[in-house]
Amino acid sequence: MRFPTFAECWHENPTAHEFADQERMKTGAFKCCFIGVLGVAPCALPQIMLAIHNYKPELVTQDIVTCIELGMDQRQSLFDFNYNDRVIVVRDVLRKSLINQKGVLKGGFDGGNMIEMSEVLEKQIRQVTKGSFVRVIHTTNALYMHEGTAQQDGGLDGWCEVKIDSKVYTIPTMWIESISTAESRNSTWENKACVKIIHEQIVPEHAPDTCMAFQGDGNVDIIDIIAKFDPDSKITPKIFRAVDISMREWSDQTQKNAVIDSMCQQHARDPSKFFHEEHLVGNTDVHFNWEGCTGTQSIFESGENVIFYVDTTSPRVRAQALIGWSVNARDEIQWELPRHHKAGNTQPILQRDTSLIVVGCRIAHRYDYTRTGRIWELIDSNDWHSPVTTCLVEWDKVSGAYSIPSNIIVEEEIASLERSVLIRKVAIPPSLMWGTIQDYYGHHAPEYVLVEFQSNSSMGVSMRQAWFNLKQLNYRRLWHKLQVFMSYPWRTARFTVQERVGISIESLEYNKCKLEVNTVDALHNLCEAIVCFCHGAALMHRKNITHCDLHPGNITITQSADGESFCIKMIDFDRMKERPVSSQTRYFHIDLLSIVHGLCIVVQGVQCLSQDQNDVHHISSKISRLSCKLTAMQREVASMPSVCSHITTANYLLGTSEKIHSV
Repeated sequence: MRFPTFAECWHENPTAHEFADQERMKTGAFKCCFIGVLGVAPCALPQIMLAIHNYKPELVTQDIVTCIELGMDQRQSLFDFNYNDRVIVVRDVLRKSLINQKGVLKGGFDGGNMIEMSEVLEKQIRQVTKGSFVRVIHTTNALYMHEGTAQQDGGLDGWCEVKIDSKVYTIPTMWIESISTAESRNSTWENKACVKIIHEQIVPEHAPDTCMAFQGDGNVDIIDIIAKFDPDSKITPKIFRAVDISMREWSDQTQKNAVIDSMCQQHARDPSKFFHEEHLVGNTDVHFNWEGCTGTQSIFESGENVIFYVDTTSPRVRAQALIGWSVNARDEIQWELPRHHKAGNTQPILQRDTSLIVVGCRIAHRYDYTRTGRIWELIDSNDWHSPVTTCLVEWDKVSGAYSIPSNIIVEEEIASLERSVLIRKVAIPPSLMWGTIQDYYGHHAPEYVLVEFQSNSSMGVSMRQAWFNLKQLNYRRLWHKLQVFMSYPWRTARFTVQERVGISIESLEYNKCKLEVNTVDALHNLCEAIVCFCHGAALMHRKNITHCDLHPGNITITQSADGESFCIKMIDFDRMKERPVSSQTRYFHIDLLSIVHGLCIVVQGVQCLSQDQNDVHHISSKISRLSCKLTAMQREVASMPSVCSHITTANYLLGTSEKIHSV
């Protein structure tokens, strides 16, 4: 209660929002404060709080959980469309005429789609005719108010080549205006525009000013379905509220950012589990549509016009590798140190030269401009045929992942270093550039990747190449995509407020955890919990209801603080369905198979640490008999017909509870 908002508590008291069972996070569950039920409208919060206050479960409710479903499939791309889908363009930096316009998806490319617009004509995008006189009107551009001639019709990509003072520049069409128009105009300009648009700039078509239908699997009436077989929440978590809310109604951006941070962190830990198609690999395109993306660039990887020199007046000066630079060959050279050095002879630096790395010079990491230091010593290879390949570096103390204490000398490969004057930070202007990650060899992704920028504009030509930290690039790209996904005001998310139940049986097995049962009473209560669960699942099937996604990861077990009581419940009801009467389906069999398999894991994971040898013998003996019985039942269920009726599985579950009692 010390924190007035969810976001403040999230950042100041992070342990209050962490699950012991981290596997729960991948399904979008977030442990949250009692006062901070995510996304719920203020008018609805008192009702939910009252329901929580009045609820008295058999076991103490450990946490309140808000399960947030954003309507995306984490196994696919965040923005997933099919051919002929009708869509709305919601953002485009270069082509304002496309915003809020409808179209049909007609094709795809790496990172985007080809959209045939319903009402936008080519002339509304092209704007500039080949041969017309134009003026640059973008106030922050270096060519502001310069005039020139269009060398082509304005492109459907939002760019146009303009010749200004005998030089051709590729400039966004929205940055220029026509002074006079050439007489000829292409007749195709009256056609409907067919344009390339990246994924995150479109959403599925829906009625104006109405929320998009929820795109996930969940049922709105899930509480009503559960109430038909488990009104007292004996084998399912108590659900206090399930509601669909638009992103406009969920107005707290700090809450959204906290959710995005959590999802990005989970993805960074294991990209193979979270958002399977949202991690970058070699030879794929990156569209820089987000702020704050920085890389490292050597002058030898850029299209910069600055010319660099080394003083070759004497061997002694050359050994010091004194470097200078000028904008062109006629300008006065500005030297590294001292700034006003006078050189007798100079030589242009045309390519990367490791001999420029000398003792005492300031250097930077070739792939990371934030890592700077000074050469302490060159290490002799003891082979006069081999060049010096390593050196000792005194790195500056910096914050972040590469924090190194001052005065610590580290051995480094010279190939990974560059003179600091030859390295620069690169900031990518959002939405104006895209590039391709250069392919790399080996199964493991490298720490840094080289991105080659496309020469579709003068910016791409001048940038050419830059190095980026692959993890940071992945993180920033995913963060941006999630932020875009959650910013569209008419997109619907689903919130389910419920009690949190213990650890999943899958996690129990995966983490090799043991379930401590140290008294005969505790063992009796565990068996009763199993019987209760089987009775509840049998009633679910008798009501013709199937879970449709039941597996050990969706079955949980909770143990009381004193270790004496247990409760087994099923979770994650997004796909639960009520079947027609007397229907036969494989889902009844899948539910049954998963339940018996899960109970086997529970029983086999029991251990007794009691000091009473009589209790140890009794518990071990009974657990051994239970394990054998359930293992035999598992084989029996596996041999049953996969398509069966609800009566068959319900009766088997009731029989299972009787067998547990008889052991």
